[in-house]
Amino acid sequence: MIEERLLGFVECSQQRDASSLCTLIINFIDKLGLRNFPIIAQAYDGASVMSGRNGGLQAKIREIHPEAIYIHCMAHRLNLAVVDSCNDIQGVKEFFNILESLFVHFSQPSNHKTFIETQKALGTKTLELSRISDTRWSCRSNNCQAVKNNYSSIIVALKYEIEENSNRNVVEAMGLLTSLTTSKFLVNLVLLTDILLTVNVLSKQLQGKESTLGASTDIINGTIKCLEEKRNEASFNTLWQEIKKIAQESDIILDIGRTSKRKRTMPPNLTDFAVMSTIGRDENEDACTSSETSLNEIKNFWLRNAHYRILDSVTNHLKIRFSEESQRLAISVNKFLEMDPIGSLFFIEHYKKLFNIDTESLKAEMLVIKNCPDNKIGDKLSNLKSIVTKNTFPHTFRLLQVALILPIGSTTCERSFSTMRRIKTWLRSRMSQDRFSKLSILNINSDMAKNIEHQEIIDGFSKSGNRKLQLF
Repeated sequence: MIEERLLGFVECSQQRDASSLCTLIINFIDKLGLRNFPIIAQAYDGASVMSGRNGGLQAKIREIHPEAIYIHCMAHRLNLAVVDSCNDIQGVKEFFNILESLFVHFSQPSNHKTFIETQKALGTKTLELSRISDTRWSCRSNNCQAVKNNYSSIIVALKYEIEENSNRNVVEAMGLLTSLTTSKFLVNLVLLTDILLTVNVLSKQLQGKESTLGASTDIINGTIKCLEEKRNEASFNTLWQEIKKIAQESDIILDIGRTSKRKRTMPPNLTDFAVMSTIGRDENEDACTSSETSLNEIKNFWLRNAHYRILDSVTNHLKIRFSEESQRLAISVNKFLEMDPIGSLFFIEHYKKLFNIDTESLKAEMLVIKNCPDNKIGDKLSNLKSIVTKNTFPHTFRLLQVALILPIGSTTCERSFSTMRRIKTWLRSRMSQDRFSKLSILNINSDMAKNIEHQEIIDGFSKSGNRKLQLF
């Protein structure tokens, strides 16, 4: 059975450079009596003090434990890919700025009350809007879903505020209503909700406690393939029907969304050149802007300028963040689980010295396991766990243990930070670091703490000696 446990918190507020952090970690490991246990991997976010190739913490740790390969947290990498994609396209960037303004507007007590009452009156599920943040995973997906599902409630609430004209926020409400009832906003809302829901499946997998490196790689590749398959007219047609339905319900006229009446042309001397900078020309300038533009032309415009552009941006950023080079270890682990000795050579070579693996014996074991009848049906990982025993396949058994416990990120560690605030409250701000760490261990590892016999604690306390203070 594989379990992940918190060992404690270490005070590092005085010095936060890589060398000091490395010393603190090594001393903490020694204090726990784990000096002789092999360290096979380390996972952090992408901050330079942690990930630096030569002077980062991971490099300092590898000077002492060479096999402790550095794994850049996959959940952080996915979040960076999503953030980069959202900042890549001007229209998408403006869209999320509107969502942020919407959150701020309905955060006001009076506006919030109107919003909640409108949802109840229309019989829709009561949902709250959240702040857009680069560090909060899934916030973009959740916000898009909330706005899409409560689009009519938001429009009605804003119109009610404007009609009442009861406070100074009415001007803000008018601006938001104008922004929310444009074709550009509506198209981006439906497209981004669909795309981010797909990406959110991967995000949940990368944050899971039981996720393995091999399984996560499969889902990463599956997500990229799914997004690539969405890049066609048939997929957009389904979304376009949804866009038309919402537009009809909200009395929105679908158009190509030009914002300027004056047509701006490119300087003649630049026509034969690839322009890499902005020249004051709108991204939608080439579109037909006639009042007689057909609905089919409008649909094709948003297909090219929104659907394809957003999908291409998200897919490309995912491929960059999860390139084959960055996934080298994960791909090798996957090949090992398939009992492919050639494809898993990187993984085998990296750990063979640490675990005294005989390469030739390992290849023979892998060949036997691969040809076992039980390994050809059902779930391969479950089959491996039942087939590979320590006595029969000692080399494969050791490497299989390593393959299953290699981390995919630091998300489970970061969940412990929420416990810190619950334990070290303002009333306990003077709590010592040692006491705080031990209380955190009891709280986070509560499943183990429940099995502790209370009588043993009482007996241990009574044997600790005379605790009375001599006051005279």
